[in-house]
Amino acid sequence: MQIFQSLLRTLLPVSGLILIVFSLFISGSGASEIRLEGSGDKISRSYFGMHIHRADTTTPWPIARFGTWRLWDAAVSWERLEPAQDSWDFKRLDTLVALAERHGIEPMLTLGITPRWAASRPNEKFVYGYGGNSPPRDMRDWEDYVRTVTTRYKGRIQYYELWNEPTFDEIDKGRGFYAGSVKTMVELGRIAHRVIKEIDPNNKLISPGFTDQGGRLDLYLSNGGKSITDVVAHHCYPQKPERITACLDFVRGVMTKHGIDGLPLWNTETGFWLPLAGETPNPNWPKNQNELSGYIARTLILGAVSGLDRFYWYSWETTMLGGNPKSLQASPSIVAYMQTMRWLDGASINHCFSKDHSLWICELQRGPRRANLVWNSRESVMWVPPLDWNAIQFETLDARSVQIKSGEALSIGQVPVLVKRDHQFWTTTQTRP
Repeated sequence: MQIFQSLLRTLLPVSGLILIVFSLFISGSGASEIRLEGSGDKISRSYFGMHIHRADTTTPWPIARFGTWRLWDAAVSWERLEPAQDSWDFKRLDTLVALAERHGIEPMLTLGITPRWAASRPNEKFVYGYGGNSPPRDMRDWEDYVRTVTTRYKGRIQYYELWNEPTFDEIDKGRGFYAGSVKTMVELGRIAHRVIKEIDPNNKLISPGFTDQGGRLDLYLSNGGKSITDVVAHHCYPQKPERITACLDFVRGVMTKHGIDGLPLWNTETGFWLPLAGETPNPNWPKNQNELSGYIARTLILGAVSGLDRFYWYSWETTMLGGNPKSLQASPSIVAYMQTMRWLDGASINHCFSKDHSLWICELQRGPRRANLVWNSRESVMWVPPLDWNAIQFETLDARSVQIKSGEALSIGQVPVLVKRDHQFWTTTQTRP
C-alpha cells in the first residue's frame, strides 16, 4: 500500500492545468484505469512547434502551417555566430528570422554552444567543435554574445532558451551539450535574463531544455534558477507515445515543489522517425509509416491534454521528409501531422482515459460540438461506439471521412480516428451539413 501511496503522490494533481487520476486496485492486474482531465483551454496554433534544419538551403518550406519554430541544429548557435572574438556572422540567422516572419511563424532561439576561443576547455572534443559544451572562460564574452544577439533581433525574437540538454557535474557522469557546474549554468542564466530584459522587457528566458526525470531541473531551480525562469522547458523522448504523460508528471512535480507550477511548460524537443541511413533502429519506435503516423498523432494529443503549452517536433527533415530533402511533401507523416493539427487547433480536450492501458478515448470539444479520438496502442480490435454518442461518421488520420451505422463495430488500431456526431469537417471553419 505504501508503494501505491507514493505513486499517487507523484501522479495526482500538480497544477491547475491538468488533473491526472489513476484508479488503482490491489489486484493481479494493478492499475485498471488512467484518466487525464484537460484544462478546458483551447489549443492554440502556437502549440505546434517545429525544428527545420536547412530551411535556407536544401529544405523546401513546409506545407504544414505550424505556429512556432525552434532555431536549434540550424547552424545558428554561438560558435557559428561569433567564430572569432568580436567577429560576427549573422547571414544565416538573418535569413531564418526573415523566413519565419514571411510565413507568420514565431521563432525561438536556443543559446550556446561555446566557441572554442571562448571555452574554458578549448581542447575537449565535442560534437559541435572543440570546447562547445564547456562553460565560457570569461562571463563577459557570454554577456557580449547575449547582448549582441538580442539587440540585433529586438522585436523579432522574443523567446530565448538558455541552453540545450545540459548535464551537471554535481549529479552527472556524462557529457551533455553543457558539462559543468549547476552554479555556473545559473550564472549564465542570470546574465542572460538581465540582458534580454534590458533590451526588451517583453523578452522571455526559457529554462535549459532538460532530458531526465526532473533531477537537473530540480537542481537548477534549487540553486537560483527559479527567479530567472519565465518558461520551463523539457525534452520528453518516450519509448511509446503514452509514456509522455509520465515524463510530464515528473517535471510538473518539480515545478510544484518550487512553487512555479503556474509557469508555462514547453516540450522544446520530441520526435519519432523511421531509421535513417546508417542508424540502428530503436526497437520501441515505429517500424513503418503507418505506425509512425500513429505515434505522431498520439504524442501530440497526449501532450496537449497533459497541459503542455508548446510542443516543438524534432524534426521536419527527419520525421516528415525521412532524411531526404527532395522527398515529396505528401508523405503519410506530413498528412498525419497536418490532420492532427487540424483536429486539435482551436479545440479543447475535455479528457482522455483508458480502462485497460490499450484502448484510449479522448473527448474533443469545439464550441457546442463534441467528438472523440479513439485508438488502441497495442493491436487492432473491433470496437462499437457507445450508443449515446450518436456517432454517424469518423475521420481518419489520412484525411478520409467514413460513414457509421448505429451499433456498427469499427476496427481500431494504433492510428487514431475521430468519431463524430455530425457530417461537418472537424475544423475551425465550419461547412454546411
